[in-house]
Amino acid sequence: MFRVGKINEEAALAVNGVDLLSFTGRKMGGMVDISEDTHGDGNALLSLLRLADTFVGKMPPKQRIQPYTVLPFLAQMG
Repeated sequence: MFRVGKINEEAALAVNGVDLLSFTGRKMGGMVDISEDTHGDGNALLSLLRLADTFVGKMPPKQRIQPYTVLPFLAQMG
């Protein structure tokens, strides 16, 4: 599975053994899946990694979520 972005879908789908990622029959835009045969194709994997990098490499880092704080009265309960 590679997150190439919708802008790179056409180029990714041109790689042998690549199809749009589909969960429960619903296509996921910007995500592609590869066949088992493509797992061993270094050139295909490198192409897909480059496409994914051009998309996700521009994304800002994910913001950290503050850890859950137990309310004081709940902490006393147990």
